[in-house]
Amino acid sequence: MNNVNEYMKSLYQTVDNRDVESLASFLHDDVSFCFSNADPVSGKDAVIDMNSQFLILSPICLIP
Repeated sequence: MNNVNEYMKSLYQTVDNRDVESLASFLHDDVSFCFSNADPVSGKDAVIDMNSQFLILSPICLIP
């Protein structure tokens, strides 16, 4: 990816696709992440785990 717009578009598409495996490629090893009012987590593995758990629990909402 050679510019910010392409990077962001790809990142958002990955999130919209609920593709946690691909999301990992966007994250640095020492990433910190806070979802909503949950406690923040640190480290790529912890962030991927948190996102995986969220996607398991959240329903898929498709807007036509």
